[in-house]
Amino acid sequence: MEGIAQTLRRASSLVEDFRGDYDQLAAMMQASWKNNVTPPFIYSPEFLADCFRCPGSSFALAPTVYHDSEPVAFAVGYPRRVTVGGAEQRILISTFLTVAPEQQSSGYGIVVWTELLRRAAEAGFDGVVNYCVEGEAMDRMIHGLCRRLALPIVRAASFSYLAKSMWLGAPAGGAPLPGSSPERLVQAAERMPQNGAISRRWTLEEAEWELSRLGAVSVDAGIDSRPALLTGYVMSVADAVRTRCLVIREVHWGDHGREVRRALVEALVTKAVAAGARIAFLPVLGYDDVSPFVASGFVPADHTTHAYLTLWSDSAPSRPPDRYYLDLI
Repeated sequence: MEGIAQTLRRASSLVEDFRGDYDQLAAMMQASWKNNVTPPFIYSPEFLADCFRCPGSSFALAPTVYHDSEPVAFAVGYPRRVTVGGAEQRILISTFLTVAPEQQSSGYGIVVWTELLRRAAEAGFDGVVNYCVEGEAMDRMIHGLCRRLALPIVRAASFSYLAKSMWLGAPAGGAPLPGSSPERLVQAAERMPQNGAISRRWTLEEAEWELSRLGAVSVDAGIDSRPALLTGYVMSVADAVRTRCLVIREVHWGDHGREVRRALVEALVTKAVAAGARIAFLPVLGYDDVSPFVASGFVPADHTTHAYLTLWSDSAPSRPPDRYYLDLI
């Protein structure tokens, strides 16, 4: 990655590996984000520790600035194997960029972000995906930052959301469906398009983590040769009553019809309600049909996220891909 400016190297002198102090990191995140217009999720110490259980994760890919024993700036990258236009790439999803409230004019956010990119390149990754909420500071800055660091960048996709209130309890009817298995998730993902797309390639170990992560819920139609499954997890929102929320992750209908799809949505909602969820969110990534969710009462939410792809190889695309299949963190 010869084109990256020396700014990346200078940043590293201020940064160390994350120390694994999840309680302090969680407290910093909640303090930093408490004044957001939309209540953020509560990233508890247990949730953050579980994220580092994902295969390939490491404290070395979580550059952190400390003042004495307190973290004051943090970013992390989670490894993914993807195809970009048919070519396989190893990338990081850059996420959880956070600066303590008293340090938010210090420039530390840019320091840990640039250090994450430097470490990604040194570790042999081909690039990074950054998710930015429309209108927030990083969304306004990311093109300028990449330009100053001589990094290519393309907006790979923009996502809207669907949401459903489940305050009245579980839906009536609907036969219960079993949870899915790692093998089934890998099989379903292998059917995702590759040419002209960004498409995640799962390992079995990653699928095992996905289905056993904190708060995980999944349902599987149980049809052997043509997988049909949904996955998600339940966590709390930092509102006044700590509302529990279902975040839907994987949507794989295959070529199954309306009845199978309806049954999957109802079964996932039922499981989530049993786990305490009262709201459900679905990012509309565009790789599969979401009409079964609309038919089940999901409605558009006023929220947009952009995915920015940076590849420091010669294969960086000059235009957005046709399809996008990669988890949104």
